Amino acid sequence: MEEKDYSFLKVFLEEPIFVIEKENNTPQISEELNPASITNDDNKAIKFYGEKDKNVLVLIDQQTTDLLKTQEYDLLLKIMSAINLTLNQFTLVNMADNAALDFPKLSGEFNFKQLIVFGIHPSVISLGDSAVNYFPVKNGAHSFLFSDSLSELLGDVGKKKLLWASLKNLF
Repeated sequence: MEEKDYSFLKVFLEEPIFVIEKENNTPQISEELNPASITNDDNKAIKFYGEKDKNVLVLIDQQTTDLLKTQEYDLLLKIMSAINLTLNQFTLVNMADNAALDFPKLSGEFNFKQLIVFGIHPSVISLGDSAVNYFPVKNGAHSFLFSDSLSELLGDVGKKKLLWASLKNLF
């Protein structure tokens, strides 16, 4: 199959670019997502996916070399599309790539209103121990939702239902 370069379309289009490839008559849809980084006040780079200043910040802790080719990433895209968000409408930060991040640094670097956290204990990002999974909390200008990890959600329909109910309350 001939490789075509569609990267120039980013100059003309602001919406996500989908490439549909047919192999064995099964269409597959993929979207290009390149990591970006910013340097915080400590001169440490913060690696993230998407655009920096979106209303929704998603934190995951995915220990993998290629996040974008995992079942967990596919699940995340399905979850976000269920609440009508595409890749260019939220910011994704993998804590595995940014171990020293906490909430004060995140709120200083990213402009967000909702924080959705998958598989990370609130104390890891300096939010105390009082948050309960699947129970949205509003604190000042921010709303928080903590969930089990994407890996745990993959095989547990009950947790997916809890997450869906929580997301409906948050959005």
